[in-house]
Amino acid sequence: MKEYPVYECIFQHMEFYDNSTTRGTGLVTPVNTAVNISTSPTLAWNAVPGAISYRLQISMDSTFTSTIYDDSTRKSNSQQIAGLTNGTNYYWRVNAKNSGGTSAYSSIWSFTTIAPPVAPVLVAPVNTAVNIATSPTLIWNSVPEVNSYRLQIPGT
Repeated sequence: MKEYPVYECIFQHMEFYDNSTTRGTGLVTPVNTAVNISTSPTLAWNAVPGAISYRLQISMDSTFTSTIYDDSTRKSNSQQIAGLTNGTNYYWRVNAKNSGGTSAYSSIWSFTTIAPPVAPVLVAPVNTAVNIATSPTLIWNSVPEVNSYRLQIPGT
């Protein structure tokens, strides 16, 4: 059986647990350096015994000079975040509070939201083609990891 270190805060009975050697202290999901994450992910961390609230911070820089989300009133150990930008790297961290004070922040983890797909390449009919049938077959190259397309024809 593998043992994991316990990181104790210096005040009243508040602990962060490291559940594996690959996880940072306290944070659970999305895992550190995860990619292709939804632009509305749910961030989750380990509950801290005795905590009365948590502070969740999200930033686009690892120093948290500015934050895009900063809420110190979280009662649960997860939060869905909406409206993140596609193809963007985000950093997040959490601390806990009880009647004895506020813990240090967890390890800083990062994740990258899913990037938008590249535009399909049109194959046929070729651009500026003339004498095309009134019901042509339109052909384009498929795009990896895309499950639907939106076709727009001007004037229709």
